[in-house]
Amino acid sequence: MKKITLLFCLLLASVGFAQQSGYYVTTGGQRVDGQFMETDFLNANTLKFKSGSAGDFTLLDTKDVKEYGVGTDYKSVKYTVQIDVTDAAQGQLSANKDATWQKQTLFLNVLVEGDATLYSYTTDKGTKFFYKIESKQLEPQQLLYRQYTSGSLTSAENNKFRQQLYTDLNCNDSNKMDKFIDLDYRKAELVTLFEEYNTCKNSQNVVYKNNTGKKTHVLYSVFAGLYNGKFNIEGINPEVADDKYLSFAAGAEIAMMFPSDKFALFFRAEYESMKSELVNVYTTPYGSTITQNNFKLKGGLFNLYFGPRYYFNLNDKNRLFIDGAVVAAFPTGDLTQSTTINYDSGTTIDNVTVNKLDIGNAVYFNFAVGYTFINKFTAEVRLDTNRDFLGHVSGGSNKVISSRIGLNLRYTLN
Repeated sequence: MKKITLLFCLLLASVGFAQQSGYYVTTGGQRVDGQFMETDFLNANTLKFKSGSAGDFTLLDTKDVKEYGVGTDYKSVKYTVQIDVTDAAQGQLSANKDATWQKQTLFLNVLVEGDATLYSYTTDKGTKFFYKIESKQLEPQQLLYRQYTSGSLTSAENNKFRQQLYTDLNCNDSNKMDKFIDLDYRKAELVTLFEEYNTCKNSQNVVYKNNTGKKTHVLYSVFAGLYNGKFNIEGINPEVADDKYLSFAAGAEIAMMFPSDKFALFFRAEYESMKSELVNVYTTPYGSTITQNNFKLKGGLFNLYFGPRYYFNLNDKNRLFIDGAVVAAFPTGDLTQSTTINYDSGTTIDNVTVNKLDIGNAVYFNFAVGYTFINKFTAEVRLDTNRDFLGHVSGGSNKVISSRIGLNLRYTLN
């Protein structure tokens, strides 16, 4: 447990002081290489930079900067462009169909670079996309998309960006209009279109991943689950079949999501109810004396999980994942053994012996696969390896066989 705690602290420290090798270019054309402190790279006003391995990070004065970046992961270039300022936020309904243009000097985030270059500009009010085409001497301009209310107060869309792309990115007129009619104003679809155009034009095609600059963030969740469990005790004679039971569990989870949005470390605390019974019957070889042993497990468990989780991102809001965890279980109930003897004379003696078995803590592994919808709702199937609550008994001949598989539903609060 001390090693796990130390590892977790080291990971937190490494994230807190993360830095990336990068550069910036001054308005005079001078390139300066160095290190960026990891931050929100979409916000140029937060950039901290140092030119050498030693020294402190200082806030970058972006008024004298025309470009900055981190390898092929991130690049941002300053342009003076016309931007639609009509809406308070992307997707917010307005009575205006047409854009209200305003000239602004902005750092545009490069998504795809080639003969045709795709940019994004993101604030807390939403994301707008821009594009430039070198061979057509087309300077950066906004791809226009906006929602508005029509006269009947129903929602309508201005999808001018589709016409813009059909006019300027139809390589050798090989793409049919249908391809552009169904195009959504989304990063993934636009990136694919620009890649295809540059390939068609035999142009360079650099795609910036934009993983750098995303902050490590903490997610808080609550969950509940229904499990199908099995219980047995190895070493009793004669052996009996596993007892199958249903149990309920609920708890809370904290997950630390790393900037790639693909890897997280999670910690969860869970309370699990347990109720199971085994009946072991022994008949003497010569005679009809019957001895019946009842083993009853009743109570609950406090389970503490710690482990990694890996995501397969389908898009910005939906993802599949797998995870694994080391789990420490702390039982709060009792495991008792009672005996009933039926003699061949017809006499029955109940509870000849009543034993309370000394159950203790257990450490085991848990594995899961799941799906997260709109970054809020998660359904996951979780599987436990065996949990032996008698493993601490020195020289003991009995071993608990207890495992479970079940469905969890989880809701992320932030």
